[in-house]
Amino acid sequence: MKVDACHTHKVLLILAIVLLVGSLFMPAVQGSYGKQPVALPGWSAMLFSLVAGAGTLDDALTGIASLKPAYLLPFLAALANLNFIVTVACLHRRQGRSSLPRWLPLATLCGLILAIVSPFALERGETVRPGFYVWLLAHACLVAAVVSARNAQHMTHR
Repeated sequence: MKVDACHTHKVLLILAIVLLVGSLFMPAVQGSYGKQPVALPGWSAMLFSLVAGAGTLDDALTGIASLKPAYLLPFLAALANLNFIVTVACLHRRQGRSSLPRWLPLATLCGLILAIVSPFALERGETVRPGFYVWLLAHACLVAAVVSARNAQHMTHR
């Protein structure tokens, strides 16, 4: 099967979406509840990161408590999922008719960087599981899709 340069971004985009959806149902973080080990699926880890991070951010902004970096970094990584959705929407909307926003490659790269650094906020005894690596690969495929779409855009405008 031959895929030309103009359709490579579509293949990468579909792969990124499949990987992201799959990662949501795979164990992503290993922690413990009491003395029992618990593996959180990706969707649960993402929701926890959003809720805990938003609570910490709100407490810091209202002066109730100080900002906890251990919650802020996973919160930002969970926001990378929102970045993922916006990027997919931009690539889907484009469909060869309109150009990609100039900020899209940088925003997508920032999402990948947030995903890479998020495990540094894990607490003692917590580890990442295979779902995290699949999630990370989804973000990497999305960056590749954006770069490929930009290249295809430049090829058609020559």
